[in-house]
Amino acid sequence: MLYIISAMGIETQSIIKYLDLKKTKDRPFETYQNKEATLVISGVGIINAAGATSYLLKDTLKGLNHCDYAINLGICGSLNNKFNVGDLVLANKVVDYERKRKYYSDILVKHNLKEGSIQSINSLNVDYEFEEDLVDMEASAFFQIASKFLNVHQIYVLKIVSDKVSKNKPVERLTKNYIDELIQGKLEEIFTFTKSVGSLLKKFQPLVQQQDEEIIQKVSKSLKLTFSQINQLENAYAYFKSNKKVSPLFLKEYFNYIPKSKKERDAIFEKLKAELYK
Repeated sequence: MLYIISAMGIETQSIIKYLDLKKTKDRPFETYQNKEATLVISGVGIINAAGATSYLLKDTLKGLNHCDYAINLGICGSLNNKFNVGDLVLANKVVDYERKRKYYSDILVKHNLKEGSIQSINSLNVDYEFEEDLVDMEASAFFQIASKFLNVHQIYVLKIVSDKVSKNKPVERLTKNYIDELIQGKLEEIFTFTKSVGSLLKKFQPLVQQQDEEIIQKVSKSLKLTFSQINQLENAYAYFKSNKKVSPLFLKEYFNYIPKSKKERDAIFEKLKAELYK
């Protein structure tokens, strides 16, 4: 199943027609479906994106399918000269600007799309530094919540550059027709990519199998990890295994390690996570 989250209805108008989706719900989020895809319109902003992503993916906890994948699809601003208006960009790094958290998608599928980093902000009315290539208001919340349900190689952020952002330039007001034309112009590229992802995932055995789950559980219990740390460990574990093609058996060294304090636990956890992301 392909899950799509977009912030605005105008971003989805052409997608709904292209996939022949039918409206199934108005509340709590406007939802469209067919047998192969589900699309939710979240509304603009981090809180809306987090709520809609949780709503969309909640049922996967009852039986995670390794063929499921989620995409945050919409427009964004370009913060530098690397990308031009109209470019379709696959995010390889997603940053929560306010919280300074970073998320990395594990892009296993071969593709011809441009790749870049994106930072998500809470408000357009606040000054912020240009730390990444692109800027939006939803990607980081989408990625953070989606990673609680899916593995990182099942989570993608696809953005079309709608305008150039400059500190000396006011935010442009984009017309609905303009946004719709941008999306329409990239439909073939977007869904060529999604089909490639879907085909690849169907060939996969589940990345994290029973043996892997047992390792994660034993390390989490021994180190007394928090709920958030366990989620981070699961993502880092999946990242390691997808890249190295083997399980990180060095984690067994932590099965019987009991930290003396929360400070020591946190230090060990950060070291462990760094090893997994090497």
